Amino acid sequence: MLQDLDWTEGERILLDLGSLPQEAQRLVELQFSPDGERVGHILGFSEGECRIGSNGDLQEEEFDNAWMLRFTPDSRLTALVSSLGAWSMRVEDVTWPEEYDYIWNPLFSESGEVISAAVQKEGFYGMVRDQATWGELFPYATDYAMSADGSMCCCVVQTAPLSEGDINAFRAKVFSVAVNGRVWPWHFQNVWTPVPDSSTGRTAAVVRRDYQDCSVAVDGLAWPQRFDNAWEPLIAPGGEVFAPVQLGSKWGLARDGEMVWPARYCQLWHLQTDPRGQRIAAIVSPQFGRFTVRYGERIWKTSYPVLTDLRLGPEGERVAAVGASRIDPEQPDSLFTPPSWQLVVDDQPASGWFEQVFPPVFSPDGGHVAARIKHNKRFGYILDGKAYPREFDRAWDPVFSPDGGRILLRVREGDSLKRIVASTDEFK
Repeated sequence: MLQDLDWTEGERILLDLGSLPQEAQRLVELQFSPDGERVGHILGFSEGECRIGSNGDLQEEEFDNAWMLRFTPDSRLTALVSSLGAWSMRVEDVTWPEEYDYIWNPLFSESGEVISAAVQKEGFYGMVRDQATWGELFPYATDYAMSADGSMCCCVVQTAPLSEGDINAFRAKVFSVAVNGRVWPWHFQNVWTPVPDSSTGRTAAVVRRDYQDCSVAVDGLAWPQRFDNAWEPLIAPGGEVFAPVQLGSKWGLARDGEMVWPARYCQLWHLQTDPRGQRIAAIVSPQFGRFTVRYGERIWKTSYPVLTDLRLGPEGERVAAVGASRIDPEQPDSLFTPPSWQLVVDDQPASGWFEQVFPPVFSPDGGHVAARIKHNKRFGYILDGKAYPREFDRAWDPVFSPDGGRILLRVREGDSLKRIVASTDEFK
């Protein structure tokens, strides 16, 4: 889809907020499309009257309420809308016909063709995928997820009612995972973070069999090994299932139940893998209060008190993350001062310190790394340690051209919402 975008260098104003209808009382939400060609907006008029639009044009239909304005990866405008207390999904100018007590957590496939969401209807919970609601809904559900191609939707489900006042009932094994509406044949005391993978057809989740027995279940069948705790699993391209697991007070990495990284870390989480599934990357804490990256057998020397937003390059050849500066508990004033953030790439600081650094973005060939930043309440961009020479009132994540030589910047400057295509040479 990147090759279909307009990569002509320069800028265009897509929307002037001053041109919106004067009778609009509030701007509820504002979002850019991935291709930078549209700015979606929800406007509130009188109480209980919302209208959706893009680039200043409003759809005719009115709603009591609208929120969670989002564009799909193929740049279709969506929102969750309510009329007379009933909720549904709006895609462009069409509202899905089925109504719900509530709908939330919209999910999109990588191509944008498939849309799913969590729903509640008549007090029961489940999912809807492309207007098809699961045939069976459940007393409770959580942790909604969808595979990259959209063919598998799943969530944690409670299969039997539980009374809030019945303490012993919470010991019952009434939790499982429903995949495309079908429940695993095995049940557990608790289940968390199901991960569906369409390339293998498998679904993995963290499960608890009793209060002192955590493990990982794959398609409902739990690993026989017992652990003190576990975090979200990862299904590698070859079908192997990895998960951070805790033994005693330390964390390690298990593959299909067997330890592949010894349990010697204070923390280990946020797993990622290269496209071939040959190397696993994770954020690890070799010592208390210090976080770094392990990729395969190599551990970074650079560490931070907080590390987040781990990303791998498109071929898995490069690694980036965002680290925070230390807050000194010995200095009382520092406890009330937000930390500063820094981009780190391939075990080297790749930027100065900013008020905020958003998740890094690799170019398609992996040669460049860009990120959106916030500093002194203004937004900007950095590329390979260099800064874009302009600041903005608001910004969205950068998008690289297929050859990596240009970057699409989607920004707000005053009342103007702009689409800017900049050359990488403009970063100084």
